Amino acid sequence: MRDPASRRRPVSLTDALFGAFAIPFMGRALLVMLVLAVVAGFVGVLVNLRSLEFISDGLTHAVFPGLAIGLAVGGSAGLLPGAAIAALAGALALTWLDRAGVTADAAIAIVLTATFSVGVIVVSRSENYAGELEALLFGRVLTIPPAEVLPLIVVALIALGMVLLTLKQQLYRAFDAKGSRAAGDSPLTLDLVLNSAIALVVVAAASTIGTLLVLALLIVPGAVARLVTARLWWLFPVAAAFAAIAAWLGLALGFAASVGAGVDLPAGSTVVAVFVVGYALVLLVYRTFGRGRTGERR
Repeated sequence: MRDPASRRRPVSLTDALFGAFAIPFMGRALLVMLVLAVVAGFVGVLVNLRSLEFISDGLTHAVFPGLAIGLAVGGSAGLLPGAAIAALAGALALTWLDRAGVTADAAIAIVLTATFSVGVIVVSRSENYAGELEALLFGRVLTIPPAEVLPLIVVALIALGMVLLTLKQQLYRAFDAKGSRAAGDSPLTLDLVLNSAIALVVVAAASTIGTLLVLALLIVPGAVARLVTARLWWLFPVAAAFAAIAAWLGLALGFAASVGAGVDLPAGSTVVAVFVVGYALVLLVYRTFGRGRTGERR
């Protein structure tokens, strides 16, 4: 009998970009990733403008014990509720520690180490420790059950709605914190809203691409937008468009490699790799052609 690999044929570009998503599990993955990428790109602009990258990293780790406890208590159906509770608790803790005068780096380190250690302890009590830990860390975007698609989309859209409702105030605070306070905006309320929105994006992303790769979805699109345009209101559509295209291409690349070349690539990691390569290409073009006559950096 001939080796099945010898009969394998390369996947055409059309099949990889379009035909693959007619398969139900690929279609579900694309739908969730497109919604999540657009929302993460939008929220990520504010993360970039406020320099909250480290706080976002802390929240990604804060989600981990919620995922672990949710899995232990309710199986796969408990992942999303557990992650949501843990993420919102982490957002509240970070905001409270900041208001208590604890330096940002120390607050994030406290939340990050405490929550991640709790998650590891919970997961270690499971019989399938290695398999469950891998799923929580690296995601399961291609095996999302149909029943979880709508909840994941709803969580992402709630995060987007929270940001849209306070967008003008968030931008004012990002550029002039003292002026925002003088205008009557509550710094505590705005910080809670933004941190909670970041936490909800992390929840949806952790259930798809895993807790270790969430940060790329929040950071890279905003960084790309800052390179592409200096117009404030263009930052958001540019970041969202880049994130959506990168998510689509990442899933298509993973399908082409797995089916056409027999190389089993984790879908979440492939998506993140496309994000990073896309940023590198934009950065290269910007440094070559886009620095402007004054040579100023954005």
